[in-house]
Amino acid sequence: MTIVLIYPNHSLDLPIASLSLLLIWIVGIFSKVGMGDLKLLTVLLLLQGEILLRPITLTIGALVIIIMIAIHLIVKKSLKGDIALAPAILIPFTLAYLTN
Repeated sequence: MTIVLIYPNHSLDLPIASLSLLLIWIVGIFSKVGMGDLKLLTVLLLLQGEILLRPITLTIGALVIIIMIAIHLIVKKSLKGDIALAPAILIPFTLAYLTN
């Protein structure tokens, strides 16, 4: 999997990547995002940051998160409990990566 993510290289410049990582981790920790989701975002940002931070990727990710929250509300009848963000991270990233 790592070989696929390394080639072709769509990494960000070091200052932009550093600032993005800092913001992701600060927001993630304060909003109680799972460590697995933060690690996934970190790996994708470091290896394919240009794709991850594209507006279309972020827009599709937001739509997937809204759908996941709606499903969680329908099933659990409340917002209590964990909502896995990995699908909301991987679905838009994969679409953007494959259409690149």
